Parts: sequence; C-alpha cells; structure tokens
Amino acid sequence: MAITKETLISKAVQEHPAVAQILMEHGLHCVGCHVSQVETIEQGAQSHGMSDLEIEKMVSEVNKAITPKGELQITDAAAEKISKFLKQDNARYLRITVEAGGCSGFMYDFQSTDKKTSEDTLVTNKGAIVIVDKESLTKLQGSIINYIENLHESGFKIENPNFESSCGCGKSFS
Repeated sequence: MAITKETLISKAVQEHPAVAQILMEHGLHCVGCHVSQVETIEQGAQSHGMSDLEIEKMVSEVNKAITPKGELQITDAAAEKISKFLKQDNARYLRITVEAGGCSGFMYDFQSTDKKTSEDTLVTNKGAIVIVDKESLTKLQGSIINYIENLHESGFKIENPNFESSCGCGKSFS
C-alpha cells in the first residue's frame, strides 16, 4: 500500500525499513524519535521547515522505492474518493484510460462504469475498484493513484514514473 503524507512516520518505517534512510536524507530525522508514533510524515516535515513541494517530492521518492515494479497502486485517500464517486454514480468500477491528447501528448480519462472486459485489469483498495485496459496499463505501470485536496488543487493525481514531463496546466504529459 502506498505511503502518503498522512501516514504516521513510525508506521511507514515499520512497514518499510528502507523508508527511514530516504526520510533522513530529506532532513526528516525523527524516524526514531518518540513523536514518530503520533506524528504524520507531513507534520514531521513541516516541523523541520519543509515546504509542501519538498514534502510531495519526499513522499513520491519513498513510494518509488517501495512500489514493486509494474504494480499500480491506489492510496487510501484515492480509495475513499473512488468509493464515494462510485456510490454516487451507482457504478461498480472507475475506469482509468491513458489517451492521446492534450498539449504534451497523453492525458488521463476517468469514468465510472459497470462494464468490464476480459482485457481489463482490476486494482483494488478498501473496496474501491479501478479497471484499466491492457494498453493503458502498460503506460501506468508502477504508478500511484492519489487524491489531493488542498487550497491549490483537488482531484485525482497519478504519480507516473513512466513520463517525465507535463504541460503548464498539468493535465497532459509525455
């Protein structure tokens, strides 16, 4: 399961010991401190003066280190929103497709649906079910599906190690 900025420091280190080294390299040295039992990665990082961008970068690096190659993951925050949207739409699945388009070459499409084919791969977390077609899955290998909600943005965000750049609007990538 993916690590988010809301994950307790102690839980992240306990489940994935390699995380401790990455957090310390970024300046988060409370991995063995007593507060790590009650402090999230975000809280610890903020107390050490890290910006939101630095925290996102650190969490992304942690997840790249712990994600098995090729596996697509859904964070708990994304699973919660997916379940809510599917219930609202009275649908069984969230289909994610990588399509040609946008200013950088590709973009993600999200649709609630009840239709699944034999070519689809199921990815689940806490009752949320995402389906991805075979072609899109090759472009999503190793990605983490998250849901972000803050003052600057809200929506699904896919951390995709297969693409290096995105356009200014952040909606397309290459």
